[in-house]
Amino acid sequence: MNDFWIPVKRVMVHTLIVLLLAVLARFILPYPLFWQGFMLGTSVSLINGLILMKRTWQAGEAAESGKRARSTGMLQRFAAAAFAVLVTLEYPQYFSLGGTIAGFAVLPILSLVVFIFYYYIRHTKAGK
Repeated sequence: MNDFWIPVKRVMVHTLIVLLLAVLARFILPYPLFWQGFMLGTSVSLINGLILMKRTWQAGEAAESGKRARSTGMLQRFAAAAFAVLVTLEYPQYFSLGGTIAGFAVLPILSLVVFIFYYYIRHTKAGK
């Protein structure tokens, strides 16, 4: 499971960088409501990623020891996303629904890109 941690740490660091850039964009660029919603969605996306990472690690440990794995916490992740949408709908003067939904997609997109690059680099170096 050591190969699991390298790309996961990169995804988390890149997500935090995107969150920092969103904070800067909120003050520099127009449409602060969009960027505030984007920060909310990205934060929830990061929390959901951490939950999924923890549950995936636990499932790997259970598989190695021959035990039955627990669920991946889908209900927790859906509840966090629903809470963010409810906050956005309750306070439209502070958050944009489009920004929140766009923020939800940050971690899955970064995960896909980082894991593809990690796989590509690992297999091209191994082939030489």
